Amino acid sequence: MAREFDKEVYGYFISAFALGNIASSFFDFGFVFYFQRETAAGSREFFSRLYSAIVFRLICWVPFIIIALVYSTSLNGNLVSLLLITSSAYLFGVNNDLSAVLNGRMDYKYSFLFLAKARIVLLIVFTALFLITDGTNLILSAFFISALVHFVLLFKKIGVFPDGVRKFEFTHVKGMILPALPMSLGFIANWIYNKVDVLVIGNMLDMESVAVYATAYSVFKLPQSIGNAIVNPLYSSFSSDFANHGRILFSKYKYEIILLFLFSVVTVFVLFFLGKYLLTVIYSVKYAPGGAILRILAFGVPFLLLNSVTGITLNAMRKDIHVTFVVAAAGLLNVGINIYLLPLIGIMGAVYATIFTEAIIFFAQLAVIFTLRSSKL
Repeated sequence: MAREFDKEVYGYFISAFALGNIASSFFDFGFVFYFQRETAAGSREFFSRLYSAIVFRLICWVPFIIIALVYSTSLNGNLVSLLLITSSAYLFGVNNDLSAVLNGRMDYKYSFLFLAKARIVLLIVFTALFLITDGTNLILSAFFISALVHFVLLFKKIGVFPDGVRKFEFTHVKGMILPALPMSLGFIANWIYNKVDVLVIGNMLDMESVAVYATAYSVFKLPQSIGNAIVNPLYSSFSSDFANHGRILFSKYKYEIILLFLFSVVTVFVLFFLGKYLLTVIYSVKYAPGGAILRILAFGVPFLLLNSVTGITLNAMRKDIHVTFVVAAAGLLNVGINIYLLPLIGIMGAVYATIFTEAIIFFAQLAVIFTLRSSKL
């Protein structure tokens, strides 16, 4: 998309995805963390409620669309394109919830396999539609088709109908939402601090700036996607440890944490020295100016990866409210720094705000973990 569309159009698409991800986070209810934690802990009650939770997520699509329509008035672009993108983002979120169940079972093979199949469908459909039509909305429908295929694969594999239960019951949903509320607030805050800079840049600068920043930011986030191969199993293991022993046996996982840190250090060097080249190869030469942005963002990679570990540690320890508070405070700080720096130094203001935010989250969560451990000694 970045290669074929103008920067302004691509910037609009990125803004729509940011809007979709932020708005959908309000309707996740913390399920993406709660599902994995409860599955890893072997909760039988959880599985009896799973069907109602998924149905409720789909019902909440309606108010989500209303929010997207209201915000669309501040964006100059095609409304149908915005609805396709935001709806795809919402369904991606539901799929993440279902994938969390597989991760909780430590069934990573199928979790990866289904995601890979959905991405292959996206690539095939997107390429085919791009070649046979000039209609932007038809091309964008590939994202929704991919998300739908992913949903069907996950839904069938997990078996969301235990003991033949198919009736929606709100009491089941309520029984999940209340204990997951702290995680829900943390999830919302996480998406806001991750994506709000795109919306702020779009409103304070222009869509071309959004496109340049977003391409650099997406490469900056790639290490996190790779690092999740370590982080997701750790979350299941941490949750199981805490459920069975009342504490996390960190000594068992020191090699995984060291590996993650070493990976982050290597990534800093790669992005610093090869960032411009990577942007050119992935997105084309018109995004090469983003190399200067990526060189600075590279220094935020260690914080980005390690604050994933501190976050899952607190969630596994049932200290979700601490994660929520830290991420929410950091998100507000991120918005404030963006608003202050963007008029002064342009897009680099968003870069510095991102690095500072990631660092604050890591050190604050680490301090909470040491405080909690010390209080038990």
